[in-house]
Amino acid sequence: MDDLLPTLFSKTFFIVSAQLLITWLTTHAVFVFFERIDPKLSDTNQSDSKIVEDVEQRWRWIFTDSTQNLILVVWFATFLILLFWGEYQELPISFSVFSAWSIITGIMLEYVLITFDQGLGRRVIALTAAIILLCAVIGIYSKIDLGFLQPFLFIALNGLVLFSILRLFGAMKSVRQGAVSSFGIGLFTLYLLFDFNSVAKRQAAGQNSWIDAMRMAIKIYLDAINLLLHLLSKHHHS
Repeated sequence: MDDLLPTLFSKTFFIVSAQLLITWLTTHAVFVFFERIDPKLSDTNQSDSKIVEDVEQRWRWIFTDSTQNLILVVWFATFLILLFWGEYQELPISFSVFSAWSIITGIMLEYVLITFDQGLGRRVIALTAAIILLCAVIGIYSKIDLGFLQPFLFIALNGLVLFSILRLFGAMKSVRQGAVSSFGIGLFTLYLLFDFNSVAKRQAAGQNSWIDAMRMAIKIYLDAINLLLHLLSKHHHS
Protein backbone atom coordinates (compact mmCIF):
# COMPACT_ATOMS: atom_id res chain seq x y z
CA MET A 1 0.00 0.00 0.00
CA ASP A 2 2.87 2.39 0.73
CA ASP A 3 4.03 2.06 -2.88
CA LEU A 4 0.59 3.03 -4.20
CA LEU A 5 0.02 5.74 -1.57
CA PRO A 6 3.45 7.17 -0.74
CA THR A 7 2.42 10.44 0.96
CA LEU A 8 0.39 11.33 4.03
CA PHE A 9 -2.07 13.24 1.84
CA SER A 10 -2.66 10.28 -0.49
CA LYS A 11 -3.17 7.94 2.47
CA THR A 12 -5.59 10.34 4.17
CA PHE A 13 -7.49 11.07 0.96
CA PHE A 14 -7.82 7.33 0.25
CA ILE A 15 -9.26 6.60 3.69
CA VAL A 16 -11.68 9.57 3.66
CA SER A 17 -12.87 8.86 0.12
CA ALA A 18 -13.42 5.17 0.85
CA GLN A 19 -15.35 5.85 4.05
CA LEU A 20 -17.55 8.54 2.50
CA LEU A 21 -18.28 6.12 -0.36
CA ILE A 22 -19.22 3.41 2.15
CA THR A 23 -21.51 5.87 3.93
CA TRP A 24 -23.19 6.90 0.67
CA LEU A 25 -23.67 3.28 -0.43
CA THR A 26 -25.21 2.50 2.95
CA THR A 27 -27.69 5.38 2.68
CA HIS A 28 -28.63 4.16 -0.80
CA ALA A 29 -29.08 0.57 0.42
CA VAL A 30 -31.25 1.72 3.34
CA PHE A 31 -33.36 3.86 1.03
CA VAL A 32 -33.88 0.92 -1.34
CA PHE A 33 -34.96 -1.12 1.69
CA PHE A 34 -37.46 1.56 2.71
CA GLU A 35 -38.61 1.85 -0.89
CA ARG A 36 -39.39 -1.86 -1.01
CA ILE A 37 -41.37 -1.44 2.20
CA ASP A 38 -43.38 1.43 0.78
CA PRO A 39 -43.08 2.25 -2.95
CA LYS A 40 -44.63 5.68 -2.28
CA LEU A 41 -41.13 6.83 -1.30
CA SER A 42 -40.44 7.00 -5.05
CA ASP A 43 -43.38 9.34 -5.57
CA THR A 44 -41.78 12.78 -5.66
CA ASN A 45 -45.22 14.39 -5.89
CA GLN A 46 -46.08 13.26 -2.39
CA SER A 47 -45.07 15.43 0.53
CA ASP A 48 -42.26 14.20 2.74
CA SER A 49 -44.37 14.40 5.89
CA LYS A 50 -47.09 12.33 4.24
CA ILE A 51 -44.54 9.72 3.13
CA VAL A 52 -43.12 9.39 6.63
CA GLU A 53 -46.61 9.25 8.10
CA ASP A 54 -47.64 6.44 5.77
CA VAL A 55 -44.47 4.43 6.35
CA GLU A 56 -44.68 4.93 10.10
CA GLN A 57 -48.23 3.62 10.20
CA ARG A 58 -47.35 0.45 8.26
CA TRP A 59 -43.88 -0.20 9.58
CA ARG A 60 -43.84 1.50 12.98
CA TRP A 61 -41.06 -0.75 14.30
CA ILE A 62 -38.51 0.86 11.97
CA PHE A 63 -39.22 4.39 13.19
CA THR A 64 -39.54 3.74 16.92
CA ASP A 65 -37.52 5.85 19.33
CA SER A 66 -36.00 2.71 20.83
CA THR A 67 -34.66 1.61 17.42
CA GLN A 68 -33.09 4.99 16.75
CA ASN A 69 -31.66 5.17 20.28
CA LEU A 70 -30.15 1.70 19.85
CA ILE A 71 -28.50 2.76 16.58
CA LEU A 72 -27.17 5.90 18.28
CA VAL A 73 -25.69 3.89 21.17
CA VAL A 74 -24.02 1.43 18.78
CA TRP A 75 -22.72 4.36 16.69
CA PHE A 76 -21.19 6.08 19.72
CA ALA A 77 -19.69 2.84 21.09
CA THR A 78 -18.12 2.05 17.70
CA PHE A 79 -16.75 5.60 17.49
CA LEU A 80 -15.10 5.26 20.91
CA ILE A 81 -13.58 1.91 19.88
CA LEU A 82 -12.22 3.49 16.71
CA LEU A 83 -10.93 6.59 18.49
CA PHE A 84 -9.21 4.94 21.46
CA TRP A 85 -8.22 1.57 19.99
CA GLY A 86 -8.95 1.12 16.30
CA GLU A 87 -6.88 3.95 14.86
CA TYR A 88 -3.72 2.59 16.50
CA GLN A 89 -4.05 -0.89 14.97
CA GLU A 90 -2.74 -2.24 11.70
CA LEU A 91 -4.46 -0.83 8.62
CA PRO A 92 -6.81 -3.79 7.93
CA ILE A 93 -8.16 -3.66 11.50
CA SER A 94 -8.43 0.14 11.76
CA PHE A 95 -10.00 0.37 8.31
CA SER A 96 -12.53 -2.34 9.20
CA VAL A 97 -13.57 -0.59 12.42
CA PHE A 98 -13.82 2.72 10.55
CA SER A 99 -15.95 1.01 7.88
CA ALA A 100 -18.31 -0.39 10.52
CA TRP A 101 -18.69 3.10 11.96
CA SER A 102 -19.29 4.52 8.47
CA ILE A 103 -22.03 1.96 7.82
CA ILE A 104 -23.79 2.85 11.06
CA THR A 105 -23.40 6.54 10.21
CA GLY A 106 -24.99 5.85 6.83
CA ILE A 107 -27.97 4.20 8.50
CA MET A 108 -28.41 7.17 10.83
CA LEU A 109 -27.97 9.62 7.97
CA GLU A 110 -30.69 7.95 5.92
CA TYR A 111 -33.10 8.48 8.82
CA VAL A 112 -32.52 12.18 8.14
CA LEU A 113 -32.48 11.99 4.34
CA ILE A 114 -35.69 9.94 4.21
CA THR A 115 -37.66 12.98 5.38
CA PHE A 116 -36.29 15.19 2.59
CA ASP A 117 -37.18 15.39 -1.06
CA GLN A 118 -34.73 13.06 -2.80
CA GLY A 119 -33.77 15.74 -5.32
CA LEU A 120 -32.91 18.14 -2.50
CA GLY A 121 -30.93 15.43 -0.74
CA ARG A 122 -28.85 14.75 -3.85
CA ARG A 123 -28.20 18.47 -4.38
CA VAL A 124 -27.07 18.94 -0.79
CA ILE A 125 -24.76 15.91 -1.04
CA ALA A 126 -23.28 17.33 -4.27
CA LEU A 127 -22.81 20.72 -2.59
CA THR A 128 -21.09 19.06 0.37
CA ALA A 129 -18.72 17.21 -1.96
CA ALA A 130 -17.89 20.45 -3.80
CA ILE A 131 -17.15 22.26 -0.51
CA ILE A 132 -14.90 19.40 0.64
CA LEU A 133 -12.89 19.45 -2.58
CA LEU A 134 -12.57 23.25 -2.48
CA CYS A 135 -11.43 23.16 1.14
CA ALA A 136 -8.91 20.42 0.28
CA VAL A 137 -7.40 22.50 -2.51
CA ILE A 138 -7.24 25.68 -0.41
CA GLY A 139 -6.07 23.98 2.78
CA ILE A 140 -3.31 21.96 1.14
CA TYR A 141 -2.04 24.20 -1.66
CA SER A 142 -2.56 27.73 -0.34
CA LYS A 143 0.72 27.67 1.65
CA ILE A 144 -1.09 29.54 4.44
CA ASP A 145 -0.66 28.28 7.99
CA LEU A 146 -4.18 28.07 9.44
CA GLY A 147 -3.00 26.91 12.85
CA PHE A 148 -4.15 30.21 14.37
CA LEU A 149 -7.76 29.06 13.86
CA GLN A 150 -7.52 26.17 16.33
CA PRO A 151 -8.49 27.97 19.58
CA PHE A 152 -11.33 29.86 17.90
CA LEU A 153 -12.68 26.69 16.29
CA PHE A 154 -12.50 24.85 19.59
CA ILE A 155 -14.43 27.58 21.41
CA ALA A 156 -17.02 27.78 18.61
CA LEU A 157 -17.49 23.99 18.58
CA ASN A 158 -18.02 23.87 22.33
CA GLY A 159 -20.49 26.73 22.02
CA LEU A 160 -22.42 24.85 19.34
CA VAL A 161 -22.51 21.69 21.46
CA LEU A 162 -23.63 23.63 24.54
CA PHE A 163 -26.33 25.40 22.54
CA SER A 164 -27.58 22.07 21.15
CA ILE A 165 -27.79 20.63 24.67
CA LEU A 166 -29.71 23.66 25.93
CA ARG A 167 -32.17 23.40 23.04
CA LEU A 168 -32.59 19.69 23.75
CA PHE A 169 -33.78 20.52 27.25
CA GLY A 170 -36.13 23.24 26.04
CA ALA A 171 -33.97 26.32 26.59
CA MET A 172 -33.18 28.99 23.99
CA LYS A 173 -36.10 28.00 21.78
CA SER A 174 -36.33 31.59 20.52
CA VAL A 175 -33.14 31.23 18.47
CA ARG A 176 -33.99 30.28 14.89
CA GLN A 177 -32.69 26.87 13.79
CA GLY A 178 -31.73 28.36 10.42
CA ALA A 179 -29.26 30.69 12.13
CA VAL A 180 -27.77 27.78 14.07
CA SER A 181 -27.43 25.77 10.85
CA SER A 182 -25.67 28.67 9.13
CA PHE A 183 -23.25 28.89 12.05
CA GLY A 184 -22.62 25.14 11.81
CA ILE A 185 -21.99 25.35 8.06
CA GLY A 186 -19.41 28.08 8.55
CA LEU A 187 -17.80 26.26 11.49
CA PHE A 188 -17.34 22.90 9.78
CA THR A 189 -16.21 24.52 6.54
CA LEU A 190 -13.45 26.21 8.53
CA TYR A 191 -12.70 22.90 10.25
CA LEU A 192 -12.28 21.26 6.84
CA LEU A 193 -9.84 24.00 5.81
CA PHE A 194 -7.98 23.65 9.10
CA ASP A 195 -7.75 19.85 8.98
CA PHE A 196 -6.65 19.70 5.33
CA ASN A 197 -4.07 22.35 6.17
CA SER A 198 -2.94 20.20 9.10
CA VAL A 199 -2.41 17.27 6.72
CA ALA A 200 -0.16 19.46 4.56
CA LYS A 201 1.82 20.64 7.58
CA ARG A 202 2.21 17.11 8.98
CA GLN A 203 3.39 15.87 5.61
CA ALA A 204 5.92 18.70 5.37
CA ALA A 205 7.16 17.74 8.84
CA GLY A 206 7.84 14.20 7.64
CA GLN A 207 4.86 12.39 9.14
CA ASN A 208 3.71 9.60 6.83
CA SER A 209 2.33 6.72 8.89
CA TRP A 210 -1.05 5.07 8.43
CA ILE A 211 -1.87 5.94 12.04
CA ASP A 212 -1.39 9.65 11.27
CA ALA A 213 -3.48 9.28 8.12
CA MET A 214 -6.23 7.44 10.00
CA ARG A 215 -6.34 10.10 12.70
CA MET A 216 -6.65 12.91 10.16
CA ALA A 217 -9.17 10.96 8.10
CA ILE A 218 -11.46 10.55 11.13
CA LYS A 219 -11.38 14.31 11.73
CA ILE A 220 -12.11 15.16 8.08
CA TYR A 221 -14.88 12.54 7.91
CA LEU A 222 -16.57 14.06 10.98
CA ASP A 223 -16.25 17.53 9.45
CA ALA A 224 -17.89 16.31 6.24
CA ILE A 225 -20.82 14.56 7.94
CA ASN A 226 -21.51 17.52 10.23
CA LEU A 227 -21.34 19.91 7.28
CA LEU A 228 -23.85 17.77 5.38
CA LEU A 229 -26.25 17.65 8.32
CA HIS A 230 -26.13 21.42 8.82
CA LEU A 231 -26.64 22.03 5.09
CA LEU A 232 -29.70 19.77 5.17
CA SER A 233 -31.01 21.58 8.24
CA LYS A 234 -30.43 24.97 6.61
CA HIS A 235 -32.35 24.01 3.46
CA HIS A 236 -35.11 22.47 5.58
CA HIS A 237 -35.63 25.65 7.61
CA SER A 238 -35.15 28.15 4.78
